[in-house]
Amino acid sequence: ASHELRSPLAVISGALDVLESRGEMSDRDYHTLARIRRASRDMTADVNVLLKLARGSADEDTVARLNLSESVQDTIADLANAYPDQAPRVVYTTETNNSVKVVADPALVRMLIRNLIQNAIQHTRSTVIVCITRTDLWVSDSGHGLPGSVIDRLREPPKDRPKVMQETTFGLLIVQLVCERLGWQMSVVRSDDRGTEICVHFDQSGAAL
Repeated sequence: ASHELRSPLAVISGALDVLESRGEMSDRDYHTLARIRRASRDMTADVNVLLKLARGSADEDTVARLNLSESVQDTIADLANAYPDQAPRVVYTTETNNSVKVVADPALVRMLIRNLIQNAIQHTRSTVIVCITRTDLWVSDSGHGLPGSVIDRLREPPKDRPKVMQETTFGLLIVQLVCERLGWQMSVVRSDDRGTEICVHFDQSGAAL
């Protein structure tokens, strides 16, 4: 799996180098190339994270001091590029003046935020609200709620989880695994016919480093 996932990314990166070295593109083309390169780098980091999570690897994560609000806004901007018709439905709010800092692996945090928002977008056609407080990241929608079986799976201890997950649970399973890796906590606060509200309680203990 490692080889099959990484080889195409290496080809993409090499092809971008070739295009850039020719010097035959317009400024707009270089801007587009930069977006592709960034997406390729992010995808490489995501592949490494997924492989690490799948293996239960004890390897140390690459940590950095992150502005969580900026991470959320960057993720929303990336989703807007990928799904321009869905972007207007995502509303970001904060109670912290965009000043919440965490120390964590940037790839893990990006994957957590993206999967939370994408899961909400896929399960409702209404507004998705993303909110940051000083201790929590909230994502809420007004869909039909998660199936009871999904909520039960998310509440199961790691040792009791099924080896095969349904497609509809995979994004939230990734969020749960990332939270466990970061030492954060995810909880389904509400999920009914009025929608779903998920809270991620994060650790700021090393934010001043």
